[in-house]
Amino acid sequence: MNSIRSFLESSQLNFLDDLATLVGIDCGTHNKAGVDQVGEWVRARCTDWAWDIRRYPQTDYGDCWLARLRGSGAGRVMLLGHLDTVYPDGTAAARPMRYDGNKILGPGVCDMKGGLLAGLYALRALQAI
Repeated sequence: MNSIRSFLESSQLNFLDDLATLVGIDCGTHNKAGVDQVGEWVRARCTDWAWDIRRYPQTDYGDCWLARLRGSGAGRVMLLGHLDTVYPDGTAAARPMRYDGNKILGPGVCDMKGGLLAGLYALRALQAI
């Protein structure tokens, strides 16, 4: 457990940089280009981390993705999330990520961009240890 905590603590600045990047992307449900931009970011990050990733193109909404991290253990973990937000176009520019004391505010900080990153970094921690 200490190894996981140590990895995550050492990754905090990267996590926050990644969160700011994602919060800065307008990706409402009907903004296919924005949702696909978030998906491409996820693809790039998973590729950097040597994960298998596959795209499932969609016509009207953002593409779907499947990322796999294969390990040597018997257990399996599945994380499921979405890449879109409920916010209209222009919200990312009008309300960029910001710090308010010990809070981080911005569209998607808690759901789903923060949640997406929490899952990715949790699996990355397991991969690293």
